[in-house]
Amino acid sequence: MEEITPNMQAYLDLLNDINHLFIGLEYDEPCDICDGDMKGLDKAVKNFKLRVWDNQQKANAKRFQEEL
Repeated sequence: MEEITPNMQAYLDLLNDINHLFIGLEYDEPCDICDGDMKGLDKAVKNFKLRVWDNQQKANAKRFQEEL
């Protein structure tokens, strides 16, 4: 089995966070999405973006070190 890359793990965590935020949408009864849900979504996306950026910076730094 292949190892999960850091960016793939960040993506899977984002999906998990979104699923937890909007779990109520799968039920038959109407589920209103509130401002708190949208703030939670913004936070999850921001966390994903920061992790991907950090992962890429680390990979670039590693490549740079290897070239020296």
